[in-house]
Amino acid sequence: RLVTHVQGAASQEFRGVTAVVTGLPVGLFNGCFAVRDTNADALDDAIRWVATASVPYRVWVREGMGEELATVPPRHGLARLERLFPGMVLRPIPAAPSPPPGVAVHRVVDTPGLAEYRGVLVSGGAAPQFVARLLPQSLLGDPDITLFTATLDGRPAGTALTIKTGSTVGVYNVATLPWARRRGVGTAATRAVVDDGRLRGCELAVLQSSAMGQGIYEAIGFRTAVRYLEFVHPAV
Repeated sequence: RLVTHVQGAASQEFRGVTAVVTGLPVGLFNGCFAVRDTNADALDDAIRWVATASVPYRVWVREGMGEELATVPPRHGLARLERLFPGMVLRPIPAAPSPPPGVAVHRVVDTPGLAEYRGVLVSGGAAPQFVARLLPQSLLGDPDITLFTATLDGRPAGTALTIKTGSTVGVYNVATLPWARRRGVGTAATRAVVDDGRLRGCELAVLQSSAMGQGIYEAIGFRTAVRYLEFVHPAV
């Protein structure tokens, strides 16, 4: 989805493999997704295409697609992470309960709100120029993308972002600043954005979880539906 908003970004299909280059200097935003039926040659072509951009990138291969595919990324200098990357699903989507005392979640609707959202990520250690490229002004005009900022005792403390695709709401960028963790901020943000998808007619919610967030999502009701092998450059 970022390809439609980040200047200079591009994507291409390689016989069942989706390849994406946003140009952002973080591997998470460039790479190849082998999640449908494909073959090693297609994945090899996709990786070569991404590598020409000279940016950090990753490769994700759906578990169970065959050992041959798993041999391709290492030939390009990528190392497989030990942890399998879980894809999680919530269905049906429940109505969100009230957040805990002191926590509030609000939807970003204007330029000052976007600046506040960006500021949370910068406070978490992200470079301002990177955040500005990752979250351009054009996101506010995309009817399928919504951004939410969570506050704790009135202070911006967390973020979440959703992308609506048909009857599915995808949950991304759930983050909480270190000083606000273990206060229910991440859970409240996740529940709020999922509920927003429900109110917009979505039937299920999906996300990919970090190790830190998996327990939170399971407590909400998300269950692992698929797992991915993840390959990264050792230096990234």
